[in-house]
Amino acid sequence: MVHAKKILPLVLLTGAVAALPQCSAGEDVDQDDAPGGDSDGDGDSDGDGDSDGDGDGDGDSDSDSDNDSDGDSDGDSDTDGDTDSQTDGAPRVELIWEDNSADEDSFEVQRRTDGADFSEIAVVDADLSSYLDLSVETGRAYTYRVRAKRGNQHSAWSNEASVQTRTEATEPAVERAIQRGSQWANCGLPQFLADGSDQRVLARVEVTGPVADLGLPIYAHLQDHLKNEYVLVVATPARLERSGVEYVVLDSDASGTDYIIGEGRGIEAREEASMIADVLIDDGLQIVMRADDSQAEALARLGFDIERLDAVPIVWPRSTNRDTLSLQANYDPTIEEIIEQVTEDKVNDYLGGVSGEWPVTVGGDEFTIVTRNTRSGEPIEKATQYVYEFLESLPLNVSYQEWVSSSMSNRNVIGEQPGVGREDEIVIIAAHLDDMPSSGRAPGADDNGSGVVGVMLAAEILSQYEFERTVRYLFFTGEEQGLIGSKRYASKLYDEGANVIGVYNIDMIGYDSDNEPILRLHTRTPNNSGNPGDVAIANTFVDVVEEYDLGHALTPIVDEDGKSNSDHSSFWNKGYPAIQAAQDGDNDKNPYYHKVKDDLSNVNLGYLTYYLKGSVGTIAHMAILSVLAAPTDLNATVLY
Repeated sequence: MVHAKKILPLVLLTGAVAALPQCSAGEDVDQDDAPGGDSDGDGDSDGDGDSDGDGDGDGDSDSDSDNDSDGDSDGDSDTDGDTDSQTDGAPRVELIWEDNSADEDSFEVQRRTDGADFSEIAVVDADLSSYLDLSVETGRAYTYRVRAKRGNQHSAWSNEASVQTRTEATEPAVERAIQRGSQWANCGLPQFLADGSDQRVLARVEVTGPVADLGLPIYAHLQDHLKNEYVLVVATPARLERSGVEYVVLDSDASGTDYIIGEGRGIEAREEASMIADVLIDDGLQIVMRADDSQAEALARLGFDIERLDAVPIVWPRSTNRDTLSLQANYDPTIEEIIEQVTEDKVNDYLGGVSGEWPVTVGGDEFTIVTRNTRSGEPIEKATQYVYEFLESLPLNVSYQEWVSSSMSNRNVIGEQPGVGREDEIVIIAAHLDDMPSSGRAPGADDNGSGVVGVMLAAEILSQYEFERTVRYLFFTGEEQGLIGSKRYASKLYDEGANVIGVYNIDMIGYDSDNEPILRLHTRTPNNSGNPGDVAIANTFVDVVEEYDLGHALTPIVDEDGKSNSDHSSFWNKGYPAIQAAQDGDNDKNPYYHKVKDDLSNVNLGYLTYYLKGSVGTIAHMAILSVLAAPTDLNATVLY
């Protein structure tokens, strides 16, 4: 039975809910509160009220008390004892950075004031790694960045360093800005309050503004066939009442229940789904139902894209990922060279192998991959071994990630190319390796051999070059059973506090029957706080199409629809920027989806090849070619 505070159009849901652990939102912690820190907030451990450790309390790193750093008592920036170089007590900002290149000509220093755009303020000799900004004013906020230059070339920017000058010269010295650590919330929204009852319900809540502002534990953010946005919430009725939202109860007892969201492919299949399991809602685009593993797989056989509801709420980005938003694909001759290495012959060769048209070499022996279904036993084991050995043949670090679900287990394959200079920043290109149908021959050429080949080619080509950011090449299993493999991997990244700049997920990019080369780049909706980061990735692809003259073969559409039926949504749910690269499934559906005829003969190799050219170029720009190593550890300190 459906209970409603107000009767609203019924909508859909997404995945599986288990007993939900309690979780408190992360709190910002001053670095001085760490073991060995202090208690006065000045950044050192001596309790003198400054942050320099010199004992004079003025914060200037020398042992006098004139508020400068020159060792005399005149308050200027020289050591002659007069006041000719700086008005006594006027602020200055000292910048210090780590030089990671040996062959630059100079360093460019840029500054941004009170939120304005960055502009150049100095060019520093290559043998220096510091700069003193004498042109700052009191009571202003400044942000700095630095990059190495050689002729017309330049490195990526350093980290940004911010300071705030004090409003009056007589006030205590302004402390150095504290870096808050991870940009992601530790836990997302709080799950449940003490409601007097621990019985939780599954409810649909309409969305009319920013989703994160609802203040509820949200497990799915969806659109129905009329483009109405809504979310799925698991909470007590008292919690829902207190929030003041309009809601519909879909299930009166959500404790320990597995939920599946299935995006349907036709009226008959949707009607048949109701005979498989308990359908809670059908919104015209998706169904939400209680379903175990076998029921979920039965839905997949009917042609549904399956997503499981996570056991914990969606994590919202704590703040905008500026590194993602600053992505831009300006023409680079080296990246053009990279793009030209994607050829139709190579795409055909790799796709025929992964879809069973001819044998491949696995463990030194020939093997024909007739299916890649997650439950197929030896075939999927050989398929994962095949891509593992392929990555291992390249200069990459390769590993498996084993995962276990309630009634199945398998493994993901991960290849890593460490970055140089920004190695803690991670760019991911991913595809699911598994396929359908669940028995017999399953070529899965479009779904998702096309994505598998994309990751293989990206790894083969990009591993020949050096990038500032770390690139990870991922192959997931369990996607057809509800994104199981990618959910495990995204959760692992989140638990590790990984700094993921962006995820480019490829799923079905090989079918084009109408010779209109439309492709879709799916992002979260504008009401979702993760939307800007997703759109930045999609726009990078659009830039690549324009900058490298691919427009005659590709027509990209940035689709801000929140489509969540592929592995990218596993990363969305952990707060990471991600998109799904897909063909035009709206107007040119593949009739062989999840069928034996999804084979090489029904793939448009020209369309797929150009799509992969754009994909490899996008990852190359996101990862940043390492021409000059970027300066690191930029620090800014206010001196008086």
